[in-house]
Amino acid sequence: SKGVQLQGNRDWGGIWKQVCDFAEENGLNEIVLDVNAPWIHESFHAKRQLNKNKRALGTEWQSELPLISHGRIFGRIVFWAPVESGQTHHDFMQQAVSFSSKIETAVAKLCQEETPTKPRVPHDSNEQERDQAVELLETNKTTEP
Repeated sequence: SKGVQLQGNRDWGGIWKQVCDFAEENGLNEIVLDVNAPWIHESFHAKRQLNKNKRALGTEWQSELPLISHGRIFGRIVFWAPVESGQTHHDFMQQAVSFSSKIETAVAKLCQEETPTKPRVPHDSNEQERDQAVELLETNKTTEP
């Protein structure tokens, strides 16, 4: 699962991890997080496909919930769930609405924070690569005149 920071430099990794954890806990096939907040110069897109098997038409359903704060739509979460998941789609949607409310709060808080000055690195599940990228960026920063 990888995320792409299209604009800005806030750290979306923590929120993306929460979204991935929710997807795993609920047996989703796929999940997408889109954040688009041009008024604070932030744009982030991440997608995780949990079920790598070929998914046949009619075996899954999809839903999308907007992320809204302070009267503005700043993103969305898109879910793909198997029809036979052990819970009804009604039960899942109740959980998804509750979860999206928590994510809205976390995203709103992150958007209100001052823009961090840390180097921008890819958000993905490989922490070792991320640590190496940060180390390389820090090394380059200290060796530049």
